[in-house]
Amino acid sequence: MLVRRGDLERRLGAQLLTLMDGLEPRRNVVVIGATNAPEVLDEALRRPGRFDRVLFVAPPDQAARAAIIRSVRPRRRRRWHLRR
Repeated sequence: MLVRRGDLERRLGAQLLTLMDGLEPRRNVVVIGATNAPEVLDEALRRPGRFDRVLFVAPPDQAARAAIIRSVRPRRRRRWHLRR
């Protein structure tokens, strides 16, 4: 969301930061953000009191991808082969 390229992204990022700065500390409230491009996040998001922790979730390996596909595809007799 906070990529450094467009006006819309800058406005949305500024609005998000403004809203987060105005929040009062609360118990049992968690704000979670996700991205597939962490290198383009605005550094202001990483300041204390905003998104304090980073959790890296690695992409699935070939066996896990095959299991995901098997779980969501229609039941057919064809076999799915994933390229490496």
